[in-house]
Amino acid sequence: LARLLASEGIGAARPERGRFRTFLLTALRNFLTDEWRHAHAAKRGGGQVIVSIDLSQAAQRFAEEPVDQKLTPDQAFDRAWAVEMLERAVARLREEYESSGRGALFAALAPRLWNNGIANPPAPSPNRVEMNAHAVSMALNRLRHRLGLRLREEVAATVADGTDIDAELRLLIAAIGGN
Repeated sequence: LARLLASEGIGAARPERGRFRTFLLTALRNFLTDEWRHAHAAKRGGGQVIVSIDLSQAAQRFAEEPVDQKLTPDQAFDRAWAVEMLERAVARLREEYESSGRGALFAALAPRLWNNGIANPPAPSPNRVEMNAHAVSMALNRLRHRLGLRLREEVAATVADGTDIDAELRLLIAAIGGN
């Protein structure tokens, strides 16, 4: 009531708009609603996890990145994002293999996950992983398949809608391939 009197809100009351009692009741309801909203308003960052940004580490990382003069800044960003997604997927796959006791198999097959332009990369020695050549080939196919699944999971964590995953994967492949 004091605020209503101080703000000269009573001057807004008009007999043709209704009873004075209804005006006061409406003013009280509005006041209580405003106070409730104010009391329950989320503060900036309220309830959110604070993420620290280590600029020294970022500066070091960007200084180590190779500079490709043929790429626009957008293309360089897309390539950096794609490389990060691949690194995460490979790290998760490595952890999966190591936790199941197949770390040596992963270490032997990891260099052959992709060819990097080499027509026939050297095959891991079957003796190194104690498998015959066919078993090594099958294990490599399974590893590549699992990498694809892990990569899909990493990309899925970055999109809001699950229908965007395939489009993002195409962008990732294009960014890595340079197309």
